[in-house]
Amino acid sequence: MGNGRLRSTPAASLAVGVGRDESVASGFVPDGSAPRQSNGCWFGTHQVPVVAHEVRHYDPRVFSACSASPAVSVGPGSGIQAKSERLPHRLPGLRIAFAGSGAFGVPALRRLAETYGVLTVVSQPDRPAGRGLHLAAPPAKEASQELGIPVIQPRTINAPSVLDQLRALDLDFFVVAAFGQFLRAPVLTLPKYGCVNIHASLLPKYRGAAPVAWAIIRGEREAGITTFVLDEGMDTGPLLLQKALPIGPDETAGELGARLAVLGSDLIVETLEKMAAGALMPQPQSEEGTLAPKLHREDGRIRWEWEPRRIHDLVRGTHPWPGAHTALRDKPVKVRRTRVVAGEVAGVAGGTVLPPRDRLLVATGSGIIEILELQPAGCRPISGREFLNGYCRVPGERFV
Repeated sequence: MGNGRLRSTPAASLAVGVGRDESVASGFVPDGSAPRQSNGCWFGTHQVPVVAHEVRHYDPRVFSACSASPAVSVGPGSGIQAKSERLPHRLPGLRIAFAGSGAFGVPALRRLAETYGVLTVVSQPDRPAGRGLHLAAPPAKEASQELGIPVIQPRTINAPSVLDQLRALDLDFFVVAAFGQFLRAPVLTLPKYGCVNIHASLLPKYRGAAPVAWAIIRGEREAGITTFVLDEGMDTGPLLLQKALPIGPDETAGELGARLAVLGSDLIVETLEKMAAGALMPQPQSEEGTLAPKLHREDGRIRWEWEPRRIHDLVRGTHPWPGAHTALRDKPVKVRRTRVVAGEVAGVAGGTVLPPRDRLLVATGSGIIEILELQPAGCRPISGREFLNGYCRVPGERFV
């Protein structure tokens, strides 16, 4: 990537030596219920490895030079005790504002408020939601009100009046996560250290609005968080820190997004600490990258001619929204959970319901998939067996 260095090290060989302060990547515990590990994280009841990516690059326009210590490997038998990834001394007095709307940014907002304090939050305006189309506040606004942080909700963050409010805060950092608007040059240049974004992918992969969903849909086995300095492009700014975690084989976009949000809350604190200490240098991104555009309802349509794993990944990646969907007798059906089944069928069209009658097995283009949970139109979610008993009584019926 660019002219800098991107080091990717497995958890068995974690890197230290990041300038004047040293740190070691530590494990990530999604729900905080298990003790921290120096070599992995907990996924369900199993420990799985975490891969730490640390980006260093000297940019004289933003940072003063600092000497970086050589990398040191830490692992079994190394004789070096892994420590917390956070720097040993907090840097009080940072002036921080936050821009966010969606639920993804809420853990980071809470963590920043707890660690430094947040001067103000910029969020999208309230919008109609639900069947009654009542005005609903963005999750970030609700969290801000709970924390007692002032909130502004402009139509555009680039308006002169908003710029004046932000300029008066004399910011060190403006942290952005799941905000939903592009920041332009006047805002981007206001904070001392720039505007820092928390993005739910390992950039330059999956730039755009739906990185978690597309990573699962495309069969990725690893996801992650990137912090980077915003520019006027779409997730193209200089990289700061990255951290990866594995995607569970049956994990949905909603479940993975929640884990990544917590990981992002840890990584943003580490990022700001290191930037303020002069121990972290941004690295230009490679121009090569992949896109993760906003999902639309049609993206969830199941093509039964696909192979089973691809359909399974589509179901996971589009849950909870827009949802994978198909139709039976011209009536829409949402498919909520599936499982790939070993075996093949010959001479049977994709989408055909197969025997036996105690499991909802469906033929695909090159195998079999089991539907564990689905939701007919106007009905609550039900199991595959309930669906067979109540909706699909004719042998050989076919989803289309």
